[in-house]
Amino acid sequence: MNIFGEKTLVDNWFEDRVLEEDKIKEYLEKRERGELLSQKNASLSTAMLNATQLATSADGWVKFGDQVVFQNPHLFNDEHHLALTFAGETATALEYKSPQVRNTFIIFPTDGSKMGDKLRYCQPFAIATHPSISPEPKFMQSEDGGLLNTKKSRTQPISFSDTPSYLALWRIHCFDPQLRLETDGMPVPVNSPVIVNHSKTNNNLTYLEAFTIATPFGTGQEVTARTELDSHNAECKTNHWKLLYK
Repeated sequence: MNIFGEKTLVDNWFEDRVLEEDKIKEYLEKRERGELLSQKNASLSTAMLNATQLATSADGWVKFGDQVVFQNPHLFNDEHHLALTFAGETATALEYKSPQVRNTFIIFPTDGSKMGDKLRYCQPFAIATHPSISPEPKFMQSEDGGLLNTKKSRTQPISFSDTPSYLALWRIHCFDPQLRLETDGMPVPVNSPVIVNHSKTNNNLTYLEAFTIATPFGTGQEVTARTELDSHNAECKTNHWKLLYK
């Protein structure tokens, strides 16, 4: 350990002082340009609160390229609805008041479909972040992580990737289990309850009522890929989502 400070005029004191001055100069220049990590994080956090415009649908069907909110259709604690929210490394479910960058996602094609085509039940697609978050979209993905499962609930984690790999493929199932065979391949209606299913693991997108996660926007519910069934072998309300349109 060096027992001398940069002001001690012994040994390589001149080089140490110049190095220290260079570090300070570099820091000040980065701060001037707004390039410090803390500044970037603060700027991104502010940007994620900006309002967005949700898609409209003249014919009532979900389409690729649409900006939507994944909202749970049920009230949470008899107070408010929850919406899927980008939280950096993972996702959370936070109180929904209005569409913002943090809770607005893009329906992204992965099977050769074009922007503007209808999304159909059981058709693979990706969930991409809003363009304001990063120049290139980030894609929500999941994988049965074993030891890498979420710390609190120990369930299948949600993360975001720069590429729409097989881990980032999702599909929509009909809300009513008895109608799933009949609706397979039919267009998905807007603003209607659906099940969001992870293609690789066949687990459903869910929020966990018993587990919370701290975010820059407050405490939200942990979001994972986990199928939760009731006594009738139907998905519980935590597995329910609707693709919210304007």
